[in-house]
Amino acid sequence: MYLRLENKESHKAQEIGNQIRAYNRSKREEAASEPLNLYLEDEKGNLMAGLVAETLEIGWKSNICL
Repeated sequence: MYLRLENKESHKAQEIGNQIRAYNRSKREEAASEPLNLYLEDEKGNLMAGLVAETLEIGWKSNICL
């Protein structure tokens, strides 16, 4: 088994991201989503770390009776 660290866009990274999104979407109701990306850069603008996610617009249902 080998572990490789990459800091570039690749077909493998895109494929893994697509599979994660497909799985997550299969476990929730249909909802509009927007990308939410967080990046850590050094003083020169070089990417050091990042987090990519999606926000969801889900309607909330309340069963509270007063």
